[in-house]
Amino acid sequence: MKRYALVVGVSLYDQLPQLTKPKVDAEAVAQKLEKYGEFQEVKPLPSHWLSSEQCEVGQTRLTSRELIQELRYFLLEQAANSEALLYFSGHGIALFDDGQYIVSGSADQTVCLLYGSWQGWLQVCRDRLNSEKNKVEGRAQRA
Repeated sequence: MKRYALVVGVSLYDQLPQLTKPKVDAEAVAQKLEKYGEFQEVKPLPSHWLSSEQCEVGQTRLTSRELIQELRYFLLEQAANSEALLYFSGHGIALFDDGQYIVSGSADQTVCLLYGSWQGWLQVCRDRLNSEKNKVEGRAQRA
């Protein structure tokens, strides 16, 4: 079975305190996964290309739109029938009993609703993204 990893390190934020460790931590995780994880692809976000074939976790702002787009592709297309690993380092928000959220650099909206514990969060994300995809496809068919 193919294995894919999306490694996210968000250090720069518009409306939240800046963080120093997420880029460093995410890059260390990405390097270990590439070396020992037997993954077909380990994609760092935000991406900083060092050459045409090598990139690392960048020190740029990652918008909600970019993060959502990457999560959709990763969960619904690339790793849909494969093993998937998502690593996130950055700010998170807990909203009382409503769940936990990871936060992009733009912090204009929260993404990837996580209910309860971290266990099973990937399936929750896939279910939510599939539901949204089905709504969009339904609207396109009616048009």
